[in-house]
Amino acid sequence: MPEKINVLELARGAIQEQIDNQMGRILENLMDPNTDTKTKRKLTVTLEFKLDENRETVDCAAQAKATLAPVKPITTKLILDTDHLGRPVAAELNKDKGSALAGEIEKELRLVKSS
Repeated sequence: MPEKINVLELARGAIQEQIDNQMGRILENLMDPNTDTKTKRKLTVTLEFKLDENRETVDCAAQAKATLAPVKPITTKLILDTDHLGRPVAAELNKDKGSALAGEIEKELRLVKSS
């Protein structure tokens, strides 16, 4: 009976190393507070075998790939107004400061002026 091959040890252990690296990425993603806890992560290992014409040798290609949860989007609110010259301006609504009156936007909040 032919000797059994341990797939993880092929290519001098490089397949196992790829799997370990991708598993590390998954663990980091699982612990990231900016990702959704309900999203499933996945580790896919693909082995492809290509036989030569004489059926004497086989090329084996292996790849480990992690599918991670995306980072949750960050949202904010902007207040839109115009400055004293009529140019549009925007400022982030700062919940700590509360709402600002239109005339006080330039004094109270950071401005993003259009050019």
